[in-house]
Amino acid sequence: MTIRVFCQPSLSLTDTFKFTRKCIKPIITPDLPRESITNISSPFFTHSSQTEISFSTCHSSSIPPLPPCDPLPLPVPPPYPQEEYPHLLFGVASTYDRVQSSLPAFKHWLSGTSARIIIIISDFSSLPPKNNLLDLEKLYRKSGIQATVLKPKPEHGYPRQDETEEEQKRREERPTSVEELHFLLVGILSQYMNHQTEWIGIIDDDTFFPSLYTLSTALSQYDHRKPVWLGALANNWHSLSLYGHQAYGGAGVFLSPPLMSSLTPHLPQCIFSSPSKTGDSLLRDCIISLTSTKLTLLPGLNQLDLRTDASGFFESSPSPLLSLHHWKSWFKSPVVQISSVTNLCGDCLLRRYKFSDETIWTNGFSVNKYKSSVLREIDFDKVEGTWERAEKEKGMFEAAYGGLRRKLKEDERKRWKLVDARFEEGKGKKGDEGRRLFRQVYVWYDKERGGKGKDGVVVVEWEV
Repeated sequence: MTIRVFCQPSLSLTDTFKFTRKCIKPIITPDLPRESITNISSPFFTHSSQTEISFSTCHSSSIPPLPPCDPLPLPVPPPYPQEEYPHLLFGVASTYDRVQSSLPAFKHWLSGTSARIIIIISDFSSLPPKNNLLDLEKLYRKSGIQATVLKPKPEHGYPRQDETEEEQKRREERPTSVEELHFLLVGILSQYMNHQTEWIGIIDDDTFFPSLYTLSTALSQYDHRKPVWLGALANNWHSLSLYGHQAYGGAGVFLSPPLMSSLTPHLPQCIFSSPSKTGDSLLRDCIISLTSTKLTLLPGLNQLDLRTDASGFFESSPSPLLSLHHWKSWFKSPVVQISSVTNLCGDCLLRRYKFSDETIWTNGFSVNKYKSSVLREIDFDKVEGTWERAEKEKGMFEAAYGGLRRKLKEDERKRWKLVDARFEEGKGKKGDEGRRLFRQVYVWYDKERGGKGKDGVVVVEWEV
């Protein structure tokens, strides 16, 4: 890697930016305790590890070398075992375009795992001829995902007891809604269960699992031979007041085969009799009306109804962390890149490290340099309320996350957030050649904070 890598226009950096390099020498340590914060006696930022780069330098014939980097020995957990999960079966209903664009995220946690996913394309009836379902299925399978892509069934949905003649006519003229298809996945997935199937997950197209290993381990605590309904509540008052107590599908809803089998014959009747319109609520009403099964909350599943900025959640070092949701709509986070460090050190994802220069690095998400006076007052066992309505609905969010602390002002810290992470083969002349490296790129955009100064890039480089 050379400095020229960071001169690419896609990063949208200022003409001159500050560059810092931090090198990690991981020491694989089994059974390493997960502390709230791990203290490091040395500073994160040193004078020798920093330099300033301008785009004029980028385009010159002589590119300066990377700043020197003294390795920091760091105990980390081992990578998660490479296992297969044929006992997991997933289902999702969404549009063709959203399923196509979701491939990189699905690939992270499904590729090469033997877990299967059934995908219902909700807008099948309005697709142009070029959007072929078989081609989409082949695209997924080429990425190592055991996907089956299907058109909706039934085509126009089931009748409801409270629908008017006008509503009936509209229903018969339009495709089955995504919400109903989300619920009807129960019947479709039942057809794909086999003797290995232990858990059936109904998800949204933006449900993301950082690791199937942690998910499968958590599910194994429950007896799949009995009727079991696992999920998570929403974490904001508006959703709970509107939809009530139920498993919210963006976090992932998991059903055992016996429960699936008891529901499947009655799906049309459940739709007919339920006043609910959403898929999660239809499922709740159906389970309650037909069985005595109660919802069991599975810690680590996250609906994440957080708008604009979920940084406080990620920087709280959540554990266990089984699922993420709304990461490309309610807020923006590159979850594939964030989670890629699990391939190197498993449970090191989002661990926090405090350095002697008032800097806290949340592995895979951010680097924060605080003012000394601010850092002393922060209770890091509480979650910073960085999202909209965090203060107005504080009691609700505290019920979900524990204690909440105030959102810091812009001048109280400087935050570099992850924009990219990848494994690379070292090619440099000084120590990189022949080595495989893992690099995380964190960026501070000064203009996003209303400033007119220089942006900053921090590269955390791991020796593999």
